[in-house]
Amino acid sequence: MLARGIDKMKMMGKFDQIALVLMFVPFAQSAEISKHVVEEQQKVVKSSTVKLRPKVPIHMRMDFLSDRNLLLMVPKGALIVVPKEFESKIVRGGKADGSMVSMKHFLASNSSWVETYEVHFEQMMGKRKILQEELERLVLLNKVIIAINGGRPAGVKPVALEPEIELFSQNQKGETP
Repeated sequence: MLARGIDKMKMMGKFDQIALVLMFVPFAQSAEISKHVVEEQQKVVKSSTVKLRPKVPIHMRMDFLSDRNLLLMVPKGALIVVPKEFESKIVRGGKADGSMVSMKHFLASNSSWVETYEVHFEQMMGKRKILQEELERLVLLNKVIIAINGGRPAGVKPVALEPEIELFSQNQKGETP
């Protein structure tokens, strides 16, 4: 029985072991041990605390699409193509008036000027570029194009939208100058 209890203690975490010991310690000693437990918990919390980025106001992290008192919030970088005639419908870094709606609702109401384009995670991170032909096709649609990943608006790093530059030119035979 004792061996089985020791095996179970080996499988427990440090705090579980301390709590188990506290159950069997006389009351007079438990106050001292409780103090030790609290100190151990504080050490663990301090060592495992994740440093968070500074808080940035929502209007600095998001863009808003606005039409007929409806608002759609998208992350910065999610708007891949914005034709000049629709720039007035984009609110960047300012106050947006209207009621927030879901992407599905906004797209249903504004399908004449808004469309989505699925991007891969590597494109979001800027590790893979969106093909130049694909970007040209999106521009020809003359609509605001929202990048999505998994059905949700997704910010794309600007480097993924830059055209690829050929480091050397080739003539028709494939020879380099």
